Amino acid sequence: QRRVMGEVSSKMRFLTNSKRGSASFQHKHVIPLFAVIVVALFVIFKQSSNVSSTEYEVFMEYQREYYNNHTAIMRDFLEKANTRHDHVARTLLMYVTKDDDVLDLGCGNGVNARAVVNVSRSVTAVDLSDKLLEDARHFVSNVTFIQHDVTTLSLGRKFSVIIMADSFEHIPLHRRQSLFDVVEKHSTAKALLYIHIPSYLILEWTRRFDPTSLQPTDEPIHTHELVSMWAERGFELIFLDRWSDNYFDAVFRRRESTEIW
Repeated sequence: QRRVMGEVSSKMRFLTNSKRGSASFQHKHVIPLFAVIVVALFVIFKQSSNVSSTEYEVFMEYQREYYNNHTAIMRDFLEKANTRHDHVARTLLMYVTKDDDVLDLGCGNGVNARAVVNVSRSVTAVDLSDKLLEDARHFVSNVTFIQHDVTTLSLGRKFSVIIMADSFEHIPLHRRQSLFDVVEKHSTAKALLYIHIPSYLILEWTRRFDPTSLQPTDEPIHTHELVSMWAERGFELIFLDRWSDNYFDAVFRRRESTEIW
């Protein structure tokens, strides 16, 4: 009980004084009472596979509001130079070609979609936050932006490149299986999957020493675990690299025989 209440207390502190990676993320706003209930529910059930659909919907609404409230702060990613996002763009440009149809899962305000829109055939980008997508549509042209939970997505088409940059760690553990199904369903034979994610150590350190800077869901994962779980779904690692000491890139290629028709 002390552990649960400690996590709830940490989440509540983060709601009223959020920051992520720099002082520019400090932001105060009034949180309605229902948000406190949502946080408590999520802390209790986030490790469980038995989360009810109602509990999950309530939490996703809270998560959507969180990102909506940080739209102005995250706009800096589009308007100002950012070395990490520049690194992501350079890595994507190593793989995306003019014949590729790209699906960006958890696209935020479109910073990564912008990086590939002029070098690919098409880009479809999906995010939960309507406010972030408003910014995306304002700053990025020729991209199809869709508001949707990426773990329940069904577009009825396939893509040759799937991007998950700064989004895989924000998928609740009990929804990972659903995410794997979505990626499988939307990927062509030999599709590329690009994941850019914080290192396990930096997220664990943050959980212990600076929990108020965490986002609603920030699930740490070891590199070997990431590689293993995608290999089980038919995606083979073809590139692994580290950016600074805090993030790494993983590029997977789907084995042709695993495509679902």
